[in-house]
Amino acid sequence: MAPESLADAIGVPYRIYSLKSRQFGWRRFRRRLQFEGRFLTPSTALVEVEDGRRFKLLSTSHNNRHWINHHLYNYEAASRLDFVPRLIWHDDQHILVEFIEGNTPAIEDDSFAVALGRRLAKVHQVDAGERPAAAVLRNVVIDLGMIVDAGFLAEPTSHRLCDRLSTILPANVRTSLTYIDLQPANFCFTESGALIFFDLGSFQRGRITDDSLFGHKLVRPTLAYSLNKNLLKEAYLDAGGLPQLFDWATHLEVLDDVRKAALCVRRYQAAVVIQRGRRRMYRQLVADRVMRLQSFAEG
Repeated sequence: MAPESLADAIGVPYRIYSLKSRQFGWRRFRRRLQFEGRFLTPSTALVEVEDGRRFKLLSTSHNNRHWINHHLYNYEAASRLDFVPRLIWHDDQHILVEFIEGNTPAIEDDSFAVALGRRLAKVHQVDAGERPAAAVLRNVVIDLGMIVDAGFLAEPTSHRLCDRLSTILPANVRTSLTYIDLQPANFCFTESGALIFFDLGSFQRGRITDDSLFGHKLVRPTLAYSLNKNLLKEAYLDAGGLPQLFDWATHLEVLDDVRKAALCVRRYQAAVVIQRGRRRMYRQLVADRVMRLQSFAEG
């Protein structure tokens, strides 16, 4: 149950409804039972007030309250954008933001490609910076070492991959605010036609611009490979986006594969022996990423 300070922030009686299905809630409960509660991001709910106002509430457990700080840190940068929900109230376990009505976009619609390109150009202008290629490569070496030690990749292949990656990385790798989870459910079109980025958890500060756009998804293709890429690129550049972004696609894909493969290795190793299905899933996810990395390493 939300604390009394939420009632104070809203000022009138309200009701709370989960924004996720019962099946989703059951999966979260099972993950807690399977020792994966530490990975759970905040749950989402709809808050309806008697006077007609609606809000979105993010809530987490006391043990996972670091997610709230993480979201607030990223929101500090994302709040500069006019297509992000406004923060209403928060404490150490909750965040309340405005609820924006809208329709989930269809990936294949050209209007979505154009709107997304224009919005991403603005996202990438926030918290812009650079990271030396040497620093990026050090992180790659650490992640590849973990993948090698876990038996998913041969050490000579990891060396070839690093050597090839070092030849295509720019001297300084661009960083900025990014929106990492590019599934349609994390966007909506308002009645006026404005595209809203409403998932606060998808905003990340200080990330490489924009490995999430070009990185491959294993369960579903990324938007970059599902919608009209030509329209996306044209709209992005017309809106003042980075001229070189689409030239960087190859190394952005590789960096994303390395990072995601290492993450899946950690999840695989964290799963207990009785979680056979979960271990099998992460093993396959790592194998799929490694296959692409091997192909890149061989040139």
